[in-house]
Amino acid sequence: MGRFAAALVGSLFWLGLLLCGLGSLASAEPRAPPNRIGLSSVPASGGLVGVYNGKSLVFEESSWFVINVIKLVWRYGFQSLRMHMWVEDLLDKFMRIYRYQSHDYAFSSVEKLMHAIGGDDYVRLLNQTLRENLKKAGFSETFLNEMIAPVMKVNYGQSTDINAFVGAVSLTAADSNLWAVEGGNKIVCSGLLQASSSNLISGSVMSIEEKTRT
Repeated sequence: MGRFAAALVGSLFWLGLLLCGLGSLASAEPRAPPNRIGLSSVPASGGLVGVYNGKSLVFEESSWFVINVIKLVWRYGFQSLRMHMWVEDLLDKFMRIYRYQSHDYAFSSVEKLMHAIGGDDYVRLLNQTLRENLKKAGFSETFLNEMIAPVMKVNYGQSTDINAFVGAVSLTAADSNLWAVEGGNKIVCSGLLQASSSNLISGSVMSIEEKTRT
């Protein structure tokens, strides 16, 4: 299922790139190579993928890219392109948070933070399910069930009734350009710590005391 979600949704995003004539999936800076801090990536698994709706295969990947493009457009139209644009817009807005952080700016609530970086549409992600949000954005039931639902199932073991913001974060990870770190994500933290030449002071939590604000 992990291979299914990453490869299939990644194929959809690549279709969007083909139609747009873009050169890269990311609109921001290119990702750093995994070996910059001594990391290595897990080799991607091979094989073709398909979509099974519980009764039959509604989509089968071909070894020919052009045939896959035709099949995807025939079944889902240009919704893959729209999904790519939806995710990119979400990421672009989220990146604004670093501008606030660079000026040591903080917010008194999550809602105020979300509104600052994305306006009312971003705030609504907190109070809707992913299905509700994407339906209002114009995505079809077929696309949601066959393309979006598998990603939610793989990442969280849940359906598209998951919180919209959580689901949106999950969709950003369904990118064929992403790679898995050999040894797990904990290696990233230890590698960054070592590369920064910082002095790590370890400690343990001895107790937790609840306090009421006055």
